[in-house]
Amino acid sequence: MLKIELQIERANLTARLHARLMRTINRAVAENHAEKRVPKHFEESAYGRYRARKRSEKYVASKKKRFGHNRPNVRTGTLYRSLRKKITATQYGSKLVMTSRLNKFIPQEDFEQMSPAMRAKLSAKKNRRLANWQKREIAIIIKGEIAEDRLMMARMYKKAAKTPEYQRKRKRRVS
Repeated sequence: MLKIELQIERANLTARLHARLMRTINRAVAENHAEKRVPKHFEESAYGRYRARKRSEKYVASKKKRFGHNRPNVRTGTLYRSLRKKITATQYGSKLVMTSRLNKFIPQEDFEQMSPAMRAKLSAKKNRRLANWQKREIAIIIKGEIAEDRLMMARMYKKAAKTPEYQRKRKRRVS
């Protein structure tokens, strides 16, 4: 006589627990990107790695002479130092929004003591925005990083799904 035994293991994650786990994982991936990958956009290796736009020879020479480096998106370092991040995450994905203040804050009293010409110059400088090509240059993600993120997410999901925090509270009897 031949006896066949079939064992079905049901996933212990409910839809709600799955959503919470994915939110946590998506937030972690966005934070990892902001802390580890965004700084690489401000290094000289970004010209090759992220295909950063080549600057003119004249600009490169003057920048090298004046500031001593040729890093993309860095002149004095104000942009990089003032980058702020805001991460929102859902079970379907995450969004990283970066903002930056490109100028120094001037108190109201000092602003009022300035001449009209100085105020106009400061207002023009204060309203300066990054060019679209520069925003894209900082925001680009290469295929290798996407694959790395997917692998990291799979590992995190597999590991976290086994923890008691995400285990189903009630057992369901399958007959």
